[in-house]
Amino acid sequence: MPRARAASTALRLANESEAVRPGPAWAPLGRALLHHWQKLQAGATSSAPPLLYWSNLRPGEPETLPPELFFRRPAEMSALERRALELCLRQGGRAVDLGAGVGSHVLALQQRGLQISGLELCVDAVEVMKARGVECQAGSFWNLPAATKYDTMLMLMNTAGRN
Repeated sequence: MPRARAASTALRLANESEAVRPGPAWAPLGRALLHHWQKLQAGATSSAPPLLYWSNLRPGEPETLPPELFFRRPAEMSALERRALELCLRQGGRAVDLGAGVGSHVLALQQRGLQISGLELCVDAVEVMKARGVECQAGSFWNLPAATKYDTMLMLMNTAGRN
């Protein structure tokens, strides 16, 4: 989708949605993912407009991400993601997915028997994870409880940023 059309779609959706709630910089991503989940639960079959994402990799130029990207099954994940999941399984023990989004990686590993939970800053994304049956909590790597021990910390997609 051309950038101009994606931007106008995003603006139209922002104007049509409920009043914008103030919050941290990552809150709009969580709201967009929750909105997409709600549409999926209501039976929507068409793809949603792409999300605009700005990162330090391309300053001043947004990337577009289809919301469906966050709801993939393992067969739809990249080879690198599938390799990371296999390494988590091989390690065993207790794992945490930092920046778990809506929990697709956690779900894939839970279904294969790994004891794993998701940690996510976006409270709306945490709501989606809970609805999907993912063990998760809202929070950040930077303030994990001191007594929490993990054998593996999984950080896929764009997790390595600081808050």
